[in-house]
Amino acid sequence: MAAMYLVLVAVPRISPRGYRVERFQGVFEGLQAALLAFLFLLNALVLLSGIGVSVPMARVVPAGVGLFFCGIRTPWTLASDEVWLRTHRLGGRLFVLAGLIVLVAGLLGAGPVPVLAAVAVAAVTPVLYSYFLYRHLEGDEHGPTDATRIRYPAA
Repeated sequence: MAAMYLVLVAVPRISPRGYRVERFQGVFEGLQAALLAFLFLLNALVLLSGIGVSVPMARVVPAGVGLFFCGIRTPWTLASDEVWLRTHRLGGRLFVLAGLIVLVAGLLGAGPVPVLAAVAVAAVTPVLYSYFLYRHLEGDEHGPTDATRIRYPAA
């Protein structure tokens, strides 16, 4: 929980070009609180399970995780339509792949390791991608080049 809190505090500070979360500060703080509350709940449930209390982890964890899939909202995807589009394209593919891995792991009784690994990769990769893509597209003083712009068809 402490590490996640530090990440959540650091993300607005490492935003490129001074991009700030003031425009969506309430939403950002709500997501922070929800994520930390969920991690607290998980810690409490693990401790209860450790002392012998029957805990329905197979229901609680997927239900809680499902609440957080509301798009890839990083300062970089919110600052650039192009970064938003490309990041969500990648994220969509990764989450479909992760879903297939979770399905196969469940059918084979592979346990939690492949499930956690697939979800972790699908969740972390788009965040890192959005950061590096934003830096690539808009990292210099001139902004994106013609070669890196997405071409939209004329309406």
